Amino acid sequence: MEENMKKIFKIYLTSTIVGFILFYPTYIVAATVHASHYAHLSWRYGSSFNVRYTPITSEVNWTSNIDTAISGWNSKAGSGIKRTSNGSHIMLSYNWGNTGWYAYASSSGNIRLNNITPAKYRNEVVAHELGHGLGLGHVNCSSEVMRETGFKGSHYPYEGDIQGFKKR
Repeated sequence: MEENMKKIFKIYLTSTIVGFILFYPTYIVAATVHASHYAHLSWRYGSSFNVRYTPITSEVNWTSNIDTAISGWNSKAGSGIKRTSNGSHIMLSYNWGNTGWYAYASSSGNIRLNNITPAKYRNEVVAHELGHGLGLGHVNCSSEVMRETGFKGSHYPYEGDIQGFKKR
């Protein structure tokens, strides 16, 4: 019985080591490739910026979504975004209607949040738009918060987003 346990342990240990050797380099390469496919915007608000939330109507309050997304970028990527009452960059929320977009970041420093955005996507929408403010463009990769379409339900940047941010 003890001999069988030793054999099982050796097989487990060997497969774990082989798996690590085979797949760990793939993870490193994937993160590097993701960072390299970022189209950085010619404009950005900076690595650290203050944002002021100014709702045009009171039908939706995005404050907690903004705070959650800011926390995600600051904790994961080390950005220095802050929500203040006098920020130079403004987040406007309004019912812009069925425009085909949930939010829009512009080079002028404004981020428009569309109140028709379903509540379950708001954290992710704000995180994505803050990424534009940090200078990141869209990527053709479904595993990043800066992807052009689709939702994963996240409120923070993923490894490729972080690497893209650091390479700006």
